[in-house]
Amino acid sequence: MKLDKKFIRIYDVMFAWVLKNNGLDGLISFWKHIAPYMLNDLQSMAKKDGVDGCYNYWNDVLKAEKAKFKLKLSKDKKSLELEITECPAIRTLSSPKCSEYCRHCGVMYPEVLEPLGLKYTWKRKGTGRCEIKVEEV
Repeated sequence: MKLDKKFIRIYDVMFAWVLKNNGLDGLISFWKHIAPYMLNDLQSMAKKDGVDGCYNYWNDVLKAEKAKFKLKLSKDKKSLELEITECPAIRTLSSPKCSEYCRHCGVMYPEVLEPLGLKYTWKRKGTGRCEIKVEEV
């Protein structure tokens, strides 16, 4: 998977427009609506292989996008921890138009993982930096 820089820029402009015209609640609703369409690969992998599927998804995607990250899968494959120290989308944007851009990771991923019995926790550590934890419930 290659990072599509044009898509990232369009995504940012779209998020900024929704935020401006519909507020944060409208933006969150928008993210929840598009999550199953945007994250169908992750959803399929998690449905098939649980946390291990999530690990494989992020490992492949983040390597392809040349993100700076640390990813750890527990020995029993029931939880994972992901630390992103440089998000490739934020690197591409350098200055996002949408002030809430990073927050989509905290909204969209649980929308597809939690119905599968996986707890998703996201903690923003600064622009383009975050920690994610996924656990079987």
